[in-house]
Amino acid sequence: MIFKQKTKIIKGASNTNAVKSSVPATIAKMLNVKSGDRIEWCVESINDELTVKVSKVVE
Repeated sequence: MIFKQKTKIIKGASNTNAVKSSVPATIAKMLNVKSGDRIEWCVESINDELTVKVSKVVE
């Protein structure tokens, strides 16, 4: 493991079930993302444990 940090989840738009959180500055720097950039979420399940991978979308 390179990095671990906790963030708080808050309610998203009132007309959806979405939730949101901010990307910690350290992780944003590691991903080289800034406001307006897009990220991709990849979720894998191995032995009933979920792993989430986030990467910057390069367009």
